[in-house]
Amino acid sequence: MKVTIGIPVYSDVKTEAFSGFMREFYLLGQRSMDTGDVFHLMTPMRCSWVDARNEIVKTAIETGSDYVYFIDDDMVLLQTQEEVERRDWRDSHFSKLLATDKDIVSALTFVRGHPCHPVIGKVDANTVGPDGKVKSVWVEEYEEGLVECDFIGLACCLIKTEVFKKMVKPWFWFSTSCGHGGCGEDVHFCNKAKMMGHKIWVDTRIKTGHLSLREMVDENWYRSHRPAN
Repeated sequence: MKVTIGIPVYSDVKTEAFSGFMREFYLLGQRSMDTGDVFHLMTPMRCSWVDARNEIVKTAIETGSDYVYFIDDDMVLLQTQEEVERRDWRDSHFSKLLATDKDIVSALTFVRGHPCHPVIGKVDANTVGPDGKVKSVWVEEYEEGLVECDFIGLACCLIKTEVFKKMVKPWFWFSTSCGHGGCGEDVHFCNKAKMMGHKIWVDTRIKTGHLSLREMVDENWYRSHRPAN
């Protein structure tokens, strides 16, 4: 199996994120020695998210990769202390995502700006804006495990390359006419994937933190700062 790891680097990578990347790469190196899997790393520098992601996918297809593994440069790949001490490649975020056997699956991530909700998006057919378009809602409560949704972020996710091969280009684009209020390249991609019949998943057992200017937003932060109903 061949995998392209894509990390769009918009600015300097913070120490907290870098240490997580190094631990992940160490585990993937162990996996490669045991399984023969090949990992190709791409780090497009200081270009738009759209250009970076499209270039990563283009290279993945050209090099015959089976998967694209996106990680954003401000993400912390969290592990338990037991996992850190065990140093087993099966504990890598990649291996956990792969084990779900889904075409498109994301780890649990959070928006780093207020209200720092989980990036688990659902289309609410009952909510129509003044422009007449169906709007999106963010899932606030979620189960532990695989959760099907309508759109995700791409901050830590695994996508089968076959999805991109069958998709009309551009794979990623900013849109101002998104049917449920979003216009990012992640929502644009998910819209197209769902139109092709693919399901979108988040595995909430796979934890990450999102670095903001002053702190890291993860599941613990979200639980402790979320306003009481």
